[in-house]
Amino acid sequence: MKRTRASERSSRPLERLSHSRPLFFSPSLSLSLSQAVPEGMVAAARAGGVTEAVGVGALKKRCESHESKRLLKDSHDVFLADDRILPLLPRILGSKFFSSKKQPIPVCLSRGDGSSVRERVRKALSGTVFLATKGTSVTVKIGRGSMTAGQLADNATAAFAGAVALLPGGSRSVASAHLKTAESLALPVLQRLPEKCRI
Repeated sequence: MKRTRASERSSRPLERLSHSRPLFFSPSLSLSLSQAVPEGMVAAARAGGVTEAVGVGALKKRCESHESKRLLKDSHDVFLADDRILPLLPRILGSKFFSSKKQPIPVCLSRGDGSSVRERVRKALSGTVFLATKGTSVTVKIGRGSMTAGQLADNATAAFAGAVALLPGGSRSVASAHLKTAESLALPVLQRLPEKCRI
């Protein structure tokens, strides 16, 4: 991605992208939801398929030691969080939570668009997150190792189109695109020559 001025970046750097194939599709997943205002939301969250719903205050108490953070990390398959409290979570959960790829998936619980908690949780689990950075690259998760090549290709196509639509200047802002796993090298799938190198 080409470097953009701060004034050109979105005022909402965290955006959701839809996938053709959900990243999390097992009905037996254990889900934990951290939320800003737990009162009145616990029953709704459980009805939405969430195994455990916890407020910020209770989450802080559960994460007072490294061991308690480790136990929490291992207690659920997937973690979700009210998008209003996302900036607080790195300090509360600790770096191990994020380095192990268990960072919470954001769920919008504040804006009343008429959808239920179940629908919002389903939407969060079916897509991925686009996080605009101050640098020149953006990483978007498109799938899991258990998915087929066709499913990954579908998600890569959908994620690329969605990410490009969010960039200032659209496709003109894209200098290159790569695919990689957590342990592989980045494989180029798109490389645009600089203007001065074009014939």
